[in-house]
Amino acid sequence: MKKEYAIGTYEINLLYRDELKMIFSQMQSFCKWVDTAIDYDNDYVLPAVLNADTKIISKISSYHNNDYEFFVSNHLKFLRRDKIDLMLIHSNRGDWKPVAQKMQNDKRFDKIGVSNFTAKDINDYHELTGNWPYANEVEINPFYTDIEAINFCKEHGIKIISYAILGGKYNSWRNVAHYGLGNLIAYAQQFADIVICRANSVTEALHFASVCTDYDFDLAAPIKIETEAKKAIEPMVYTSPAVYNTMYGKPTYLREISKNADDGFYKIESRLVDEIKLPEFEMLGDVKTYIRYKYGSDSYFGDWLSIGNRKYIAVYLWDKNHKLTKVVPDAVNIEIWEYTITGN
Repeated sequence: MKKEYAIGTYEINLLYRDELKMIFSQMQSFCKWVDTAIDYDNDYVLPAVLNADTKIISKISSYHNNDYEFFVSNHLKFLRRDKIDLMLIHSNRGDWKPVAQKMQNDKRFDKIGVSNFTAKDINDYHELTGNWPYANEVEINPFYTDIEAINFCKEHGIKIISYAILGGKYNSWRNVAHYGLGNLIAYAQQFADIVICRANSVTEALHFASVCTDYDFDLAAPIKIETEAKKAIEPMVYTSPAVYNTMYGKPTYLREISKNADDGFYKIESRLVDEIKLPEFEMLGDVKTYIRYKYGSDSYFGDWLSIGNRKYIAVYLWDKNHKLTKVVPDAVNIEIWEYTITGN
């Protein structure tokens, strides 16, 4: 069985840098690809941990059509690459067709494809561009597998890239304990050409490395898809943190920060920034990436973006209950705050 792997990078920017380097050191021993996206807001950390020969899979949202050049050029700048090996349309949400047309003639992409597309979407893509996408990145695990889309791709020579192979990060530990890591990877491999492996710790990276290099997948126990299949990754479904967290007395998305952590440790002045006009977005990642590109910064203090002179920018999406959300359609207010540390 052909085995080709990619390193999953969603939320890796929340990890400590030394730990991240050790994770990537283990993962690149068997992964020839890394999987990222403009809206993962992590391109700035990848150059320090990627091998020069590691190929990049990335994704662009349909919501970036009006600022296409702004996002693509900045993404490449922070990746420190001249090109992206495989660029995908991030999802079938929104009007993805204008972005698909722009991608056709973009020489900065070696290959182009799609992500989260159904068989109908792919057929629409072909009618629009005259080409079949090189690949379709889809969720594949025992709890959700779009067999129709996968078979359609196979019929037209479209490669399959699988993500969420453990059934989503919040369920992964339970699923690994129940099925076994080797069996879950084997399940994805029967459908996918490239399997995305995502590790949150050095221990998990070592486990992936051991299984992916030494496990005899021909001996894997067969797994049948669950009868009540449900996608593990639902971008437009977000549950606000139960505890309203703060960092130095200011709101934060970081779940690791305890309530009112370090209040009063720093003297901080703050102001609501109202001169930044945001394009239409759908997720927190869109907004944070846009702001980071706008200021040209790659330095964070927690989830505050450093813009120099002890100044920081923070982005907040508030829902109707005045809780932090990550989904723009749920947001009643989108606020950008500037913090200045004046003393400690």
